[in-house]
Amino acid sequence: MAYDAAMSSVRFAMLLAASVTMACTGGGDGTAALSWSAPTRNADGSPLGPIAGYYINYGPSPTAMTQTIQVSDPSTTSYVVRRLSPGTYYFSVAAYSASGARGVQTAPVSKTILK
Repeated sequence: MAYDAAMSSVRFAMLLAASVTMACTGGGDGTAALSWSAPTRNADGSPLGPIAGYYINYGPSPTAMTQTIQVSDPSTTSYVVRRLSPGTYYFSVAAYSASGARGVQTAPVSKTILK
């Protein structure tokens, strides 16, 4: 039983990254509208277990995405980050399971906030 739970966590941790697309919500209004597609299979091709939600990480560079937003509704596949100061931001999404296992982080996408 413990082995099955451990293998489930390992499989989930290897789930395919969600596909992230970003849409601009206006000219420099301090927001970034993110949308993504939920993963459907694990990286090893096995069926994906239930997703509990998503983590959105963002920051001023792809290697410094230190801000995290938790989206706890697994059916939600979009989110608007508000009150961003001027500058370029990088965003990435990862799914997580009810046990807390975190999936593969997507490749970062960026948006520049003008004012």
